[in-house]
Amino acid sequence: MDAPYRVDAADGPIAPDGGDGPAGDGPMGDSAPPAPKTLRLTAVGGDGHDYVGCFAANASGVAVLASSATSARTVAGTTITPAGTSDAYVVRLDASGAVSWVVQVGGAGVERIGACAVDAAGNVYLGGQHDSGLSVGGQSATSQGFLDGFALKLNATDGSVAWLKALGEAKSDRVGGLALDSSGDVIVSGVMRIGIVVDGVTISATGGNNYVLRLDAASGARKAHGTFGKGLVEPLHVSTGASGAIAVGGFFGGVATFGTKSYTAAGIYDLYVAKLDTSLQLSWHAVGTGDGTHNAITTAITSSGRVVACGGYTMKLGWGSKSLTQGTPLREAFIVGFDSSGAASWLTKVPGGGNSYNTCDALAPTASGDRVITGGSFTGGLTAFGSTQLDEGDGPYLAAVDAQTGNYLWAFNNRSGSTASNSINGVALTTSGNAIVGGSFASTLMVGTKRVTATAAEETQMYLLETELP
Repeated sequence: MDAPYRVDAADGPIAPDGGDGPAGDGPMGDSAPPAPKTLRLTAVGGDGHDYVGCFAANASGVAVLASSATSARTVAGTTITPAGTSDAYVVRLDASGAVSWVVQVGGAGVERIGACAVDAAGNVYLGGQHDSGLSVGGQSATSQGFLDGFALKLNATDGSVAWLKALGEAKSDRVGGLALDSSGDVIVSGVMRIGIVVDGVTISATGGNNYVLRLDAASGARKAHGTFGKGLVEPLHVSTGASGAIAVGGFFGGVATFGTKSYTAAGIYDLYVAKLDTSLQLSWHAVGTGDGTHNAITTAITSSGRVVACGGYTMKLGWGSKSLTQGTPLREAFIVGFDSSGAASWLTKVPGGGNSYNTCDALAPTASGDRVITGGSFTGGLTAFGSTQLDEGDGPYLAAVDAQTGNYLWAFNNRSGSTASNSINGVALTTSGNAIVGGSFASTLMVGTKRVTATAAEETQMYLLETELP
C-alpha cells in the first residue's frame, strides 16, 4: 500500500457560519508517515457470489460477516444448501482471522441478514427479515405476513442459538438496525405497518410505524420499547453512545411525521436522523432533504456524544441551513455532524469527481478525540482528502474526520495490486487502535503484503481486513 502524501490545499466542509471550512490539516507534518501495516486479510465465501449483508467486530477483533446464498456452496468447510430461493448464513472469525463457525439461517423463501453486532464475549447478534418462515439451529419462526423481521443471538463457542425473537405481523415488517448499548442490552430498530407483539406486549403503529426495542442480551426478553416516525419511515442503521444515547438513521417517502413536525419528501426519498434517550424517547430529529434520491445512511455517536451521519445522495441534499449539490459523479456522498439540539453544525462532501459513484459506507467513532473513522469508495483519479491525496486506482478509502469541524485529518487506500474492485461494508476499532474492515471483493485482493483470491475468477467474496491506522 502506498503511503499517503500531502498536497498544498483542499476544500473544507461547509462551516457553521455557511462559509468555507478550513483545510483539513492533519497530524502528518511536512512528510507522510509510513504506510499503515496490514495485520491480517482473510477471504470468506464459496462457489458463487457472496456479498456482505452486514459486518461487525468487537474491541478484541472477533468479527462476524453475514451473506446470502442462492445456490449450494461450501464456506470454510460448512455446506450451505438453500431450502428456498435464498438462505442467509453467518461466519464468525476469531481475533486471528480464523473462521470459528458458519451457521445457516434458512427457510422456504428468502432470508436476509442486514444488521449484526458482537459482544465482548464474542457472542453474535443478528437482525433481518424472512418471507416464508425461518429455521436456525433447531429453532423456528413462522411467517405472519409478506415480510417478517427477526432478531437472533448465536453463542460464541459453537454458533448454537441462544434465542430467536420473531418480530412480525400480517403486513410487511423489517429489522433495519441492531446494536449493543453501553449497558450490554440489544437495541433493535425496525418498521411495522399495523403493530407487532413482543413477549405478549402489543406495540401499535398508531404512535409511529418505526419502532425501537431494548432486549435483554442474555434472554432476548423485551425490556422497553418506543415508537417514532409516522408514515413511510424506514430505519437503516442504529448506533449507540457511551451515555446510553441511541441514533437511528433511515429514509422516508411521501409525508412523514417526527414528534409534532411533518415533512413531505422533496425527492423520491429523503433522509432522517433521530436521537433517542435511554428510555427510547425521541430527543431530537433532523431531516436531509432535496431533489433526487437519498436512501443510504449510516450513523455514529462520538466519544463526546456528538451524532455524525454519512450516506449518499443525487442532485441536491440539505440538512437544515447546510446544502450540497451533485457534481459529475452519478452518485455523491456526504458526511454531516449535528450539535446537541440536532441542528447540522457542518456538512461536507466526500471527495471525488469522475463519472461513477462516491460512497460513505461506514463510520466508527474513536475511543477519544471526538473523531470518526469512515470508509467508502470514490472516483476521479487523484483526489484530495484534506491534506492527503489518494488515487482512485488504489481502491476504497479509510479516513479520519474531525467530528467537531468535518475536516479530514488523514486518509489512505485499502487496496493495492488488485485485479478487480472491492468495497467496504463496515469498520470497527479495536482496543489497540487498529481498524477491522469487512467488505466484498472480486477475483484477487491485495492489501499491503497480504493477498487473497476468490474461489473462482470473477466471483465476489467477502473479506476481513485488520490494519494499523496512521
